[in-house]
Amino acid sequence: MILFFHGLNSSNNTNKFATIDRKKYCETVDYLELGYDAVNNLYDELIDGIKPDVLVGHSLGGYWALKKSAERNIPCVLLNPSLFPKYDGYTALSEQELQRAPAVHAYIELGDKVIPAVLINEFLKARAHVTTHYAGHHRIEYVENINKIIERHYAYEYIH
Repeated sequence: MILFFHGLNSSNNTNKFATIDRKKYCETVDYLELGYDAVNNLYDELIDGIKPDVLVGHSLGGYWALKKSAERNIPCVLLNPSLFPKYDGYTALSEQELQRAPAVHAYIELGDKVIPAVLINEFLKARAHVTTHYAGHHRIEYVENINKIIERHYAYEYIH
């Protein structure tokens, strides 16, 4: 079961969530309205209830997927993740958190102008399995690659 974390000002109606072929769940969350602590608690409750085997997150949802991966020892897949958000209560994810995450696969479209895609690629590639696309945009132009990255994650987990 995949628990999907959507991005800022998005919802469970996003095309990224709809594209995923595996059994999945996504809760619509208003990150800024709820605030950091409430979102943190909500995601802990969802993880406890759903017991996902992988977390998938886009943009600010990628921040939460990696954070919860490190805290809860659940592998994650990140899609154009915003790992250094500048919102109240949020701190940039650290290299130590990345090290604690059990398995991290990421897909980054380098044409993304919302996040510092090249910087995030550099941050992740030392510890994560990163696939990049030279073009694209923040909302993921090449959504067909999402299932490829997720399936690559499951194949990797099966082999190891």
